[in-house]
Amino acid sequence: MNAEPPRDPHTSAATKRLSRRKRWMFRLLAIALSLLPLLIAELICIAFDWGNPTLRDDPFVGFSEVHPLFELSEDGTQRVRAESRARFFAEARFPAIKPKGTFRIFCLGGSTVQGNPYSTATAFPTWLEVALDVSDTSRDWEVVNCGGISYASYRLVPILEECLTYEPDLLIVCTGHNEFLEDRTYDHIKRPSTSTLVTMNVRGRSRVFTLLRETLGSDENSGSQAPRLSAEVDAILDYNDSLKLYHRDDEWKSNIVEHYAFNLQRMVDLCRAAGVPILFVRPPSNLADTPPFKSEHSSDLSAEAIQRCEELFASARSHYRDDLPQACRLLEQAVELDPRYALAWYELGQCRLSSGDPVAAREAFWKARDEDICPLRMIAPLEEKLRAVAERNKIPLVDAFALLEAECSSGILDDQKLVDHVHPSFRGHQEIALALAEELARRNMARLGSDWRTKSEAEFRLRFNSLDDMYFHNGLETLKALRGWTQGRAVAPDAGERFPQRLER
Repeated sequence: MNAEPPRDPHTSAATKRLSRRKRWMFRLLAIALSLLPLLIAELICIAFDWGNPTLRDDPFVGFSEVHPLFELSEDGTQRVRAESRARFFAEARFPAIKPKGTFRIFCLGGSTVQGNPYSTATAFPTWLEVALDVSDTSRDWEVVNCGGISYASYRLVPILEECLTYEPDLLIVCTGHNEFLEDRTYDHIKRPSTSTLVTMNVRGRSRVFTLLRETLGSDENSGSQAPRLSAEVDAILDYNDSLKLYHRDDEWKSNIVEHYAFNLQRMVDLCRAAGVPILFVRPPSNLADTPPFKSEHSSDLSAEAIQRCEELFASARSHYRDDLPQACRLLEQAVELDPRYALAWYELGQCRLSSGDPVAAREAFWKARDEDICPLRMIAPLEEKLRAVAERNKIPLVDAFALLEAECSSGILDDQKLVDHVHPSFRGHQEIALALAEELARRNMARLGSDWRTKSEAEFRLRFNSLDDMYFHNGLETLKALRGWTQGRAVAPDAGERFPQRLER
């Protein structure tokens, strides 16, 4: 009987690797073949423009109704801001039929875009149009201000969709401060995981799934199950004694951050589908001269730990005048004991700044802003999402925060460039406009001469000096009311009566 020849171990191992590779290739081929019908269906939908994603695709919130921002003027020659939107949007208009040779830009955002506490005459969209008019005469420039007071990203999506129907050449979006203003829940989302969010984004952008929803009239994550918001903003702070309704809620915050990212991506997708460029602006916020609007101790701290934290805090304050280093040490102990108490971080930042350590001070101010129980300034997780969406989609991002902060003597954004917690000064708006004009030039959308800044600055001064005294008086009155609003002192019914469910949280 002949014995089997010995097997070469190297040949055997190579055979096994080849076999495994073939199995994986067959599996991948099977997956590809199973997805092929879906891809073909998607291409057919694109070819016939079926199932184009609409507002109903937002799985986080829905709206009771959506009204257009612009309507035709009586003579039919202009698109004008609808009178029904006057409470939230300033007057704006543009030709109903776009003139030849016109480059049309829509600027979307909240009150920062609108120019609060003043108005559109001194807002960066106006200064952008002025700078482009005097610097590039090869075309006519239209910059339309679509900044809505208290408007968050989810309310800007329908505005963006509407603006895309008006032949824009560019959309500029500056949003992030207003995400926590309205009462809404995300119970129907059930703590979305990363994979769930990816699936929601894919389905929200798929024409096949959109067509199926329209045909079947249902979807487990559709806007039909999402909270229905009113047609206009119903901000919690629009009611009296409203700060009592804000409490630490990390799950709510996390869902808001994901919703914000979802809205940014939808804006990008809508612009791409329409073939219109989009540009993002990171909004600025006041770090050094705006204390947190509400602070709460960590929920897992014992009563004894909270008392000790308060004692350290009080002792630190007693040393502000005579021993800043000791005050810093005491506050550092307090934030180590309770790293989520926003006011302690803010006062630590002030002590460090006064002690000549702006780098450490800035870190403390960041903590104070991001641990604010009533976040009326864009928080770091939102900024991270903005950068991530811009980088992933290769969207230009003009960093107004860094731009204005670089001009502050302390190196920390403060009252030198902002008139309150988020709104730029007159000069701040002009600097943002100049930065946007430079970005347009980098993107070959504008041609700026060597003396374009000199011309722009000269025209800025002429326009600014032409404004009457009442414009500035009204702005100061609005600023006074705005400061009361941020402190929960609106002249309105009690917030607890309007939102009783928040008292129970």
